Amino acid sequence: MTGRQVEGMAGRGGTRPGIGGAPADIGRCQLLSLAAFAVAGAGALVIGALLLLPVGVGFLLLPPAATALRRMSDRYRDWAARWTGTVISPPRPLPPRPTPPDGGPAGRHRRALALLGDAGFWHDLRWAWAEPWTGALLAAVPLALVEYGIFGAAVQPFVWRLLGDGNWYAFVLVDSTPSMLGALALGLGFTAAGLRLAPVVLRLHARWSGRLLAAPYTTELVRRIEHLAGSRADVLDVQAAELRRIERDLHDGAQARLVSLGMTLDEATRLLDHDPPAARALLHEVRATAQRALQDLRDLVHGVLPPVLADRGLGDAVRSLALDSHLDVHVEAALPGRLPAPVESAGYFAVAELLANAAKHSGAPEVRIRLSHTDGLLRVTVADEGRGGADPDGSGLRGLRRRLEPFDGSFVLHSPRGGPTTATLEIPCASSSQDLFLLRDGLTRTLQDHGFEVVAAVDNGPALLKSLLEDAPDVAVVDIRLPPTFSDEGLQAALAARRIRPALPVLVLSQYVDQLYAHELLAGGEGAIGYLLKDRITHTTQFVDAVRTVAAGGTVMDPQVIARLLARSDARGTTAELTPRELDVLGLLAEGRSNAAVAGALFISESAVAKHTAAIFAKLRIEPSADDNRRVLAVLAYLKR
Repeated sequence: MTGRQVEGMAGRGGTRPGIGGAPADIGRCQLLSLAAFAVAGAGALVIGALLLLPVGVGFLLLPPAATALRRMSDRYRDWAARWTGTVISPPRPLPPRPTPPDGGPAGRHRRALALLGDAGFWHDLRWAWAEPWTGALLAAVPLALVEYGIFGAAVQPFVWRLLGDGNWYAFVLVDSTPSMLGALALGLGFTAAGLRLAPVVLRLHARWSGRLLAAPYTTELVRRIEHLAGSRADVLDVQAAELRRIERDLHDGAQARLVSLGMTLDEATRLLDHDPPAARALLHEVRATAQRALQDLRDLVHGVLPPVLADRGLGDAVRSLALDSHLDVHVEAALPGRLPAPVESAGYFAVAELLANAAKHSGAPEVRIRLSHTDGLLRVTVADEGRGGADPDGSGLRGLRRRLEPFDGSFVLHSPRGGPTTATLEIPCASSSQDLFLLRDGLTRTLQDHGFEVVAAVDNGPALLKSLLEDAPDVAVVDIRLPPTFSDEGLQAALAARRIRPALPVLVLSQYVDQLYAHELLAGGEGAIGYLLKDRITHTTQFVDAVRTVAAGGTVMDPQVIARLLARSDARGTTAELTPRELDVLGLLAEGRSNAAVAGALFISESAVAKHTAAIFAKLRIEPSADDNRRVLAVLAYLKR
């Protein structure tokens, strides 16, 4: 089945001048030209090993040849980063050498087969055959200009008489003193041109190498999703720690004061009739306690979301921190306006942590803070002239890094002993948009590779709704969170489109399991609905099967969603009559799996699956149906009750 698809969902590299100037760049071009011979040799070894695979020898030769080639490609990636600042993402490591007891011929055979299935290996081989004919020749251009120029400027003036007639230098016939001086000037021009061209050629070579050596896109997508999964766990940990802090502050602060206030009021009530002066004194104490409790609540709210940050933005919030500090703090804020609230919050608390560290440990009389925003990046610099020696692995700075990780932020600390200390943090203000772009582009490639025609790929809720209604896709793959607010614009656009086109197939992707989203999607009962965690995208076959199932009118739910629904149903006693095996079958059916798939997952026969299915519907008082889609919809409709 070939369907059409609409989806509404998603690095970064930089350049810096080479170190050492133009002469060093000429030496680097020379090194690239010579290294091309080693690259060609490594590529030839790999090709030879591949050709010898049919006779068995290749299984022994391929792993070391591939390892040698990977060393060469890693060396080129390192050169590109050190010479031009161009970061080329490496592929996944090659399959490791088997260890005993798997180190025999069978282990080597498996390793060679794993190499043949490794996309990074084929990228390296493609580069090995292209580099000598492209990159090496490109690097030779400035080198040739300099060497030929030196010949014209340093050799021709001394040997032109010895060379006799027919002594040409470029387009100049050197047979007299004036023509020799012309060759000298031309040689100097060639040398200058080569020196000026060398850094440009190195950057072009790095860019070309990046196109050939960068990790396969599927590897980048997997890494990105793994990073998102890790940052999700970090966010949950930070959230849990914040909730514990709030609970502790309430317990130790306002709650204790309110309990004391109640006890004092009780005592004042008891004394009111026979000792009014004592009761009056206690009431004064109650008022003071209430004021302190109110201050505790203000401090707690300030620690969660400072009012000045919510009202005035990051610049003024940092100025407020500066006024509260006993240090002399100079703040320079060059911000275009309000930034996204999560970015402002992360920046504010990071500055608060750095300012507190400076006050405690630096011994500096003053601190300078600079805030700037360029190219979608918030950059914060906190510097002091203190004693230095800050520990980058301290608990406070580790917490600061964890606060920045969900934003793809970075933190750099320079604090030599004796000072000064400079802390620089950068937060991409549009990190969610970058993630969406990566995810959107990766899904587009994946679906196209599996025969889908992608009719539109949009990046915001309004554009998604418009595309769903105007392009009339066969299936839509939608991220729940889309710009401009990154809340639930994708989900709302999908629901709005299904209200107009009730049978529109929609597969929703989410970073988290949320039963509310599942209920909203299933509320209409029309089917053709899917709800998957983004982690499932890494399992390409399962993801593509899910898209096809939804496009055909089926329903697919993520196993974690099903587990939540089943757990809720169990808590209510609605599935109490089902056996553990029937619960397993029910969960797999609700994922949209066929009888054969259920049988394979549970290692039972299809006839056993049919018997379990019939028993499930009988116990749940739902009429069985041979239609897989209606069967899944009936199960999910029951789980919604």
